[in-house]
Amino acid sequence: KQIVKYAAVRDKGTSVQILVSGDEGGNPVVLSNDVLTVFKQYMNRVKVAGVILNIMSNPSDHLLLKASVTIDPLVLNDDGGSLRDGSKPVEEAIAKHLKSILYGGTFNKTKLVDAIQSVDGVQDVELQECRYKSDGDASYTLLSGNNYTGNSGSYIADNLENSLTYVVQD
Repeated sequence: KQIVKYAAVRDKGTSVQILVSGDEGGNPVVLSNDVLTVFKQYMNRVKVAGVILNIMSNPSDHLLLKASVTIDPLVLNDDGGSLRDGSKPVEEAIAKHLKSILYGGTFNKTKLVDAIQSVDGVQDVELQECRYKSDGDASYTLLSGNNYTGNSGSYIADNLENSLTYVVQD
């Protein structure tokens, strides 16, 4: 069986961190304890002697994104809905972008803005705030730089329907 569908390896100096996940509907999901135990046993048998492995399977890191999106009112309405079909193309672009980040990769604010600006009807984006939260964190932490490398290997955005503001420029 190939239950582990996503894997990322990070050199931590004195050990090697391995992030792993299964797959459900094309998205990473936490491995069960039974599967993770078997995977750990397998890796300990095939690894090079003396290498310390830290193997984890964690839920996706959560991002809280606040942005002001300037729109063309002939394409998008004031809640971000497409006038053509009622979809939410900005929210879809954000979800697609986060899913496209290589498992174990780094979230980059500039690339997020680029993804939003590629949406038909978006004229400008002002990314006001990005916060992140890993599994077990009680609250979100402000992302002070341009990049964030999560603890899980994957990312999902929370509460986009309330954190994005759509503005029509005069």
